[in-house]
Amino acid sequence: MQTLKASPPVYEFKEMLGQGSNGCVYRAIRRDQNANIHQEVAIKVLNSKNSVGMWSDEFKSLLAVKSSRCVRVFGFEWMGERPALVLELIHGVSLSQLMRYFQLSEREIRWIGQEIHHGLSDLRGHGLCHGDLSPANVMIGQDGAIRLLDFGLGNSSRSERRVTPEFAAPEVLNGQTANFSADLWSLGQILRRLFNNQNLLPKWVEDLLYVLPPSRMWSAANVLAPSSLVAKVHNTIERCNSQKDQTCELSNKRLGQDQLLQRSRSMVAALMICLLILAGAHSSVGRTAPLERQAQALAQISLRSNFGIEFELNGRKLGFAPIDVSSLEHGDYILRWKFAGLQYERALTLQAGEHIVINDQILANP
Repeated sequence: MQTLKASPPVYEFKEMLGQGSNGCVYRAIRRDQNANIHQEVAIKVLNSKNSVGMWSDEFKSLLAVKSSRCVRVFGFEWMGERPALVLELIHGVSLSQLMRYFQLSEREIRWIGQEIHHGLSDLRGHGLCHGDLSPANVMIGQDGAIRLLDFGLGNSSRSERRVTPEFAAPEVLNGQTANFSADLWSLGQILRRLFNNQNLLPKWVEDLLYVLPPSRMWSAANVLAPSSLVAKVHNTIERCNSQKDQTCELSNKRLGQDQLLQRSRSMVAALMICLLILAGAHSSVGRTAPLERQAQALAQISLRSNFGIEFELNGRKLGFAPIDVSSLEHGDYILRWKFAGLQYERALTLQAGEHIVINDQILANP
C-alpha cells in the first residue's frame, strides 16, 4: 500500500483579534500550496507549552462539537514552540464590544440569552460545559447569529483553572468543577449586565441566579431574531475598525526621573509571539509565513479591556479599547486612563521592536 505524505499547510498571520487568559487570537490565511487553496481562519496561540498534554481529551471533544451556536474547531498545530487552535473565523463583534456602544432592548437581550442557552445545551449534549462564559466569549456575527468561543477549556485542569470571577458561579469560585448549572449562572450574570444591573430583573433572568445550582433554569419563551440587533452589530464593527486603523505617531517625549521611578515592571508583558513563530517555522505539523511587522523595528502597544476604558498616550487620546497602537519609536511614554471616575497613569519605556499587551488584570493594579 502506498503511503502518501501530505504537505504541511502554511499560515500567513494577519492582525491580532484579541487576547484572553489562555492565549492570543489572530486572523490568518491558511494556504494549501499544492491545491492552490486558501482559507481565512482564526488561530488561538496558547500561552502554555503543556496545553496539548493538559487538554488532549478536551481537544478531541471540541473537534466533535457540531453546533450552529459554537465556533467550529478545525484542529490544532504547533506555531513555533506554542500549541495553537485553528478555529472558524467569525466576522462580527464580541458581546462585550457591543455592550460598549449600545443599550439593548429586552427583546434583543432575550434573543441573545436564548441563543447562548441553546449553545450551552448543545455543549451539554457532547458531554461538555463552557467553563468560562463571559461577554468576551460570545460572538455576534454580521447576521446577528450568536456563537460561543473558548468552550471546554476553562476548567479542563483543576490546577490550571481560569475563570472570569465576575461571571463565575459561587461553587466554581469555591473550587468545584464547572458544569451546566454553573454555565447557567454565568449566563444570568451576563443578562444582568445587559439590563444594567437593575434591581428588578425579569423572572426569566432571576431563574438563572439561584444560589443552589439545581434550581437554575431557562424559563423564557423563545423569540424571533430582532432585525435591530443586526444594525447595531454593523455599527459596532465600523467603530471597532476605525479604532484599529488608528496609528499614532507620537513624539518621543522624555519624562522626569520621578515619573520613571513609578514605572512598574510587572505591567510590561512583552508578547514576542512573532519570534516564537519564526523559531518554529519548520515544525513537523505546519509552517508559519513571516509577519510583515517582524521586519520593523518600531514598537507596538495593544490595549485590551472589557470595561469600556478610554486611553490617552502622551496626552493624545486613543479612544476606547481594544486598541492597537503601532509605529511607535522606542523611548518613554505616559499612558493614562479613567475608570470608575478616577484617573490613573503608567510610565512606559518601549524598546525597539517590542510589543506590549496591557489587559484588565494589569489595569486593575495601577
